[in-house]
Amino acid sequence: MSSIALRGLVRRFGAVTTLHGIDLEIADGAFVVLVGPSGCGKSTLLRLVAGLDQPSAGQVLMNGRVVNDLGPAERDVAMVFQNYSLYPHMTVRRNLAFGLENLRVPPGQIAARVDEAARVLELTELLERKPAQLSGGQRQRVAMGRAMVRQPQAFLFDEPLSNLDAQLRASMRVEIKKLHRRNGRTLVYVTHDQVEAMTLADIIVVMRTGRIEQAGSPAEVFERPANLFVAGFIGSPAMNLRAVERHDGAFTLGDDTLRMAAELAPAPARSLQRAVLGIRPDDLRPAAGAPVHWPRLTAAAKVVEPMGSECIVTLGAGPLELTARLHGRSLPSEGDALELAVDPATLHWFDPQSERALYP
Repeated sequence: MSSIALRGLVRRFGAVTTLHGIDLEIADGAFVVLVGPSGCGKSTLLRLVAGLDQPSAGQVLMNGRVVNDLGPAERDVAMVFQNYSLYPHMTVRRNLAFGLENLRVPPGQIAARVDEAARVLELTELLERKPAQLSGGQRQRVAMGRAMVRQPQAFLFDEPLSNLDAQLRASMRVEIKKLHRRNGRTLVYVTHDQVEAMTLADIIVVMRTGRIEQAGSPAEVFERPANLFVAGFIGSPAMNLRAVERHDGAFTLGDDTLRMAAELAPAPARSLQRAVLGIRPDDLRPAAGAPVHWPRLTAAAKVVEPMGSECIVTLGAGPLELTARLHGRSLPSEGDALELAVDPATLHWFDPQSERALYP
């Protein structure tokens, strides 16, 4: 197995710099997900780890050894791509075995590894089919199997589920999680889908414009986002981020839509005249029964999106729009006036100048 360290990685394409001095430590056996919007540099970073591209500056280390000058095969990593990259004229069996044949693995070992991967990924009945005869999910399992049989030190996944429908993505996330638990090898996974990141990762690395904004466990990144970008990117529906001003010892949102005593804000925010307040949609709840010190707001339900045992409600509160996730099967109707409350301990505060989070 393999630990991976990235030290000051820079990648330039002509005058354009796509990675700005990336530093990251990936522990042996960790499941790390690189997440961020399109163009943030996450796939470029993965290619540098794989040896498919060379850094303009900095180092890639595996198990403490600098591997900048080593090709992909010498780094002992296996990569699974977005487009599967299967050989269309070969059967599933041959697709699984081909890489091992090139490495001159003995035929008996090849057969054993192929059969084991097919069993684990439920491909045994499909071994004599060709890719054109497979569904998208089956093709992705073959791509995973081709990586598995290599028995590499690390697995690298580059947006492997983006071509699948929602149901298949959910089932394939389970398969990838099983793969990691079964073999315990280091796995680095790239996605722009923050739901995938939250459900799969041990460690999430949030990237923007070639820089790391925050790295931490899914709980850390969700509950204590480092800045406004991370707060708005992680979470579905997205966090409500709104400017608040301090007047007469209280912070107010909009035209007094929500009012909160300044002493309920974290200490770093109390001295500010203006701040950005973050409210997770899940933290807005019916005011009935809420403690009296919880801030309240009255808003009209503008759009109601039923989702079975919960609903997503777009609220109109004066000139503002907010999003709430309300639980229960009794749904509000569009136009209903709702009185909601929020626990001040769940609120997120940000400095509007630096965009950094303000925590006690």
